[in-house]
Amino acid sequence: MKPHQNVRTAGSSQAKDIFAEDWLRNARDFNEHYGFPHVIGAIDGKHVARTRPDESGELFWCFKGFHSQVLMALCDAHSRFLAVDIGASGRQSDSGFFTSSPIRRFLESAEAGVPAAVPLGVIGPMPYVVLADGGFGLRDYMMTPYTEKSTTSADRLLYNTVLSAAHHVVESAFGQLVQRFRIFLGPIDVSTEQATCLIHAAVLLHNYLGPLREPIDDAVQAAVRGMSPRMTPRNTTEAGKILLSSAMDDKIVAESPKVKIEPLDEKQKSKLIDLVKQRPSIWNPADRGYLKDAGKWLKLANQFNEKEVTNYTAKNLKDFWNSLVVYHNRVRLNDNLFCD
Repeated sequence: MKPHQNVRTAGSSQAKDIFAEDWLRNARDFNEHYGFPHVIGAIDGKHVARTRPDESGELFWCFKGFHSQVLMALCDAHSRFLAVDIGASGRQSDSGFFTSSPIRRFLESAEAGVPAAVPLGVIGPMPYVVLADGGFGLRDYMMTPYTEKSTTSADRLLYNTVLSAAHHVVESAFGQLVQRFRIFLGPIDVSTEQATCLIHAAVLLHNYLGPLREPIDDAVQAAVRGMSPRMTPRNTTEAGKILLSSAMDDKIVAESPKVKIEPLDEKQKSKLIDLVKQRPSIWNPADRGYLKDAGKWLKLANQFNEKEVTNYTAKNLKDFWNSLVVYHNRVRLNDNLFCD
């Protein structure tokens, strides 16, 4: 993975300082919203349903009963994506994918700038941690729930409850992603490279648009659980059939509103400028191209609401995604991992 030419790489003390500020802010937010101290993020993987890739045979067939690519994501307390790794075949487990992921290598490197352990109340030095489910396994910087058999005390039950509530932010991020960009409701019928680019762009657009306020519908919840409402998996259970039937209901799988942006009128331009100004991390008044690129963002946001995105090639999507990455003035690791 080569760093994008317009994005600084995280190889300096300045980069470490900026990352450290991000982690500490995340820890404050998790503690404030969920009462779980020293949490710098929550991580999980989502299977993005896709058609059978010609180049891979059964490599992308996952245990949930359909072909998929994995989106591994680290999120903050507000369900924004901090780091993503995209493209592994669905056959891999969360722990296997994480072990080989650049997210793990980054978190374990000095470049990440994760703050050192500090005393927590009357307790001795406690590390800053990432929350995960039991499939990831414990690490010095990763906390997982107690298993059902080992949840033998009120303290452990409380720990599991608080961890589950805080970890839900990453599940919420996946739900918002699918609710907003409904092509992820059913198998994406594009090449592996194109699917990876689509997911990359959607992740960045999700952060750019901000939190989704509308409730997550049943079809989306089914997709987030790993079900594909447009394709019946092998070995479908009776409960799964009911869930799929509900998800396929036309009233539930309603298309999101379309955004008409060609050409941009003065009112739309003004609204777009105000939107960009509200996010200082991407606002650059010296960049005269921001309005043009923001228009491309709106256009692609509209296209994402279509059932199929066949008129965008992998190169189109990669160029678009890179143009948005250029907006971000803060240090990020590279164009395949970090987004803000």
